[in-house]
Amino acid sequence: MNTFLSQVSGQAENRFYGHIHLLAKYCGLGGQPWLNGYLQHGWNATDGFGNYLGSKRVANKFVWSKRCEEIIKANGKSNVFAIGAPWLYLEDVYPQTETKEKNGVIAYPAHSSSWSQMGDTSKEYASYLKDQYGPITVVLHKYDFANADTKQKYESAGHSVITHGSGTPWEKGFDLEFLKKQRDIVAGFSKVVSNSMSTAILYATSLGLSAEIGGPIDYSVTNPDDKASQAGDGKTDWAKMLNNNFAQLWKDELGLNCKKSPTELREILGWNPRPRKSIFFIFKRGIDLFSGSTKAVSFKVLKSNLGK
Repeated sequence: MNTFLSQVSGQAENRFYGHIHLLAKYCGLGGQPWLNGYLQHGWNATDGFGNYLGSKRVANKFVWSKRCEEIIKANGKSNVFAIGAPWLYLEDVYPQTETKEKNGVIAYPAHSSSWSQMGDTSKEYASYLKDQYGPITVVLHKYDFANADTKQKYESAGHSVITHGSGTPWEKGFDLEFLKKQRDIVAGFSKVVSNSMSTAILYATSLGLSAEIGGPIDYSVTNPDDKASQAGDGKTDWAKMLNNNFAQLWKDELGLNCKKSPTELREILGWNPRPRKSIFFIFKRGIDLFSGSTKAVSFKVLKSNLGK
């Protein structure tokens, strides 16, 4: 399937970080099979899809946690299913061959995206990290890693700067084993830190790392809805929750109690006996594409990938 068609059909977002490939392997399938619905591809403080988009979509939604499932149901959509984060299935598909000695601190600075901008605090945060922990390993999003100025700010403070590569399915260098490689790196550290709650923080704490959120962050140029997706609506202090009980938070937010057996997962995802395209999903996808709150972003992405 070419890039444009994968965007139109909604399959591209299901393939982020190799998620659908990982779930397929867990279920005994190959490749990146078709999914009649939307798979949550990252943690956020709303309903799993950012800006409460999951609560607005009419097609099936597959989320990580009971929290997200309950929010979407409370907003009138019953076709939502909590299945646990694909990360939870990683060990079943790619078992770790050895136990690493945990040592050192790894940091994940908050970052802008193509649809959500943040103020640049990389210089200030680099200094904060050095003052708090000394020279450490800093993981930058691939776009920030490619920005020589941003990368240099962290290196000038003495930090080692790395990136996990590309988890975006329509970009060059997309890595189907993105999560496995991320796990294999993070597993060697003892502490994870950030200036914002994020998916990476939950992944790291699930591996036994301690966690802490602190340091400068700038939401002054961030769309209010996007800020709510990252920081919450003010009702929950995610940084405080993480700092107080990181060992429990990852279980709740990654949906450990929602993880399914291969047989259960195939049934829920509509892969029993095999993945098939549903005309009902295609119809609902059309409605979601043209009425969703992120349609401006959708059209921008579709236009940029037309012909690919």
